[in-house]
Amino acid sequence: AGQVKSYPAGHGFLLQALLLALVPGKEAVVVGDLGQPETRKFLKQVQRSFLPEVSLLAAAAPRDFSQVAPFAAEILPSPETRAYLCQNYACGLPETDISKVLAQLLL
Repeated sequence: AGQVKSYPAGHGFLLQALLLALVPGKEAVVVGDLGQPETRKFLKQVQRSFLPEVSLLAAAAPRDFSQVAPFAAEILPSPETRAYLCQNYACGLPETDISKVLAQLLL
């Protein structure tokens, strides 16, 4: 208890690092026009949740992911905002309902 009182933030960081080591990471890949309200709504909803094991990637076109996430660069383009949940370099089916995306992320 004394160590926690001397540097409380350090223990929080330790627990977060432990979480990242024990829980497999996920990627939430959002593809859509970043200027559109629907895309911004998707991004805001995901960012509101504390999900340290989730990396959020967003771009207007899948090809924009080629340097940072090649596994996501092969996603087919679409006129609507879509989210993909990816794990182990494989992405699931596209989802357009933000509540379903959040439910899957929180599992």
